[in-house]
Amino acid sequence: MDIPYRLDGKYHSILELYGADTKAALIRAGLPGDHLLTDEPVMTVTQYYSFMEALGEQEHAPRLALDVARSEQALKFSPEIYAASFSQNARIALRRIAMYKQVQGLVRYLLDETSKGVHIELSLLDGAPMPSFLTGFEICFIIRLIRDATGKRIVPSEIILRNPPKEHDPEIDAYVGTELKRGDRDRISFTGADMDMPFIKHDDMKWAEFAPDIFRAVYKLEDKGEYSSAVQNALIKLLPAGDAELDDISAELGISRRTLQRRLLAEGTSFREEVSLVRRNISLYYLECTDYTIENIAYLLGYTEYNSFARSFKIWTGDTACQYRKKVRNNKNKKY
Repeated sequence: MDIPYRLDGKYHSILELYGADTKAALIRAGLPGDHLLTDEPVMTVTQYYSFMEALGEQEHAPRLALDVARSEQALKFSPEIYAASFSQNARIALRRIAMYKQVQGLVRYLLDETSKGVHIELSLLDGAPMPSFLTGFEICFIIRLIRDATGKRIVPSEIILRNPPKEHDPEIDAYVGTELKRGDRDRISFTGADMDMPFIKHDDMKWAEFAPDIFRAVYKLEDKGEYSSAVQNALIKLLPAGDAELDDISAELGISRRTLQRRLLAEGTSFREEVSLVRRNISLYYLECTDYTIENIAYLLGYTEYNSFARSFKIWTGDTACQYRKKVRNNKNKKY
């Protein structure tokens, strides 16, 4: 089934900033030329792939893919980076990104891991080849993520592309640092030593560790007691990384799971109740105050399946997430 895919509201401006003719690409893909000029544009998956193909046919498309992947604007609106930054190393980060890509429903990261290295094969979810522009972006995105997170100029051990650029671009060659080889797949590989290099915890990424009480206030979380507050703080930190089970939280707090359960019970709550509360309140905040797509919100809340988030949100509010966001925005507009 060709399901709808919501793009981030900043998508158009980022592409235009680096020279893409989005209007021409949209028309080539059979869409209106102004389709991206809404707060949260929607395409079917097939339309998205056609749009990527059209971008790839434009002049200097490989350089565009590199520029977009390196842009600060794109980095700010990439939840996979937001979550992967809490990983210990690139090996773990790529596993989490692979999960995110599967939830997102557009691209597949197939990981082949050994002690000697990691190979990441890129394709569509059904295994079909990706549009070349999208492949170029993903390759540059992976390289940038690992370099930013380690603080080192990590160079891939090998890059194989079905359709490498027809002409060498010195800036692209200098950035990737290795030869782009032609082959029967799209794959980027790294050595085991580079994959296991510890990530640096950048201050701007450690958002949940900075004044956690402020974040609890922003998310309107009730202070029921010492341990419920501690659990909420830990969940805010660990949910984006997908490490928010009872064992994860008790380890984060340095107490046994049984002790944590007992102390939460004494405060009139439970671990399950706190997880539901935190997820609910953060989801409301994201829907009201950010342009994150609903799929991205589900991922940042630690859901591995969008449908699980959709069911939970319906139980919490009686609305779908789309209905809730529309109501909030309509109410805001009425005030002005």
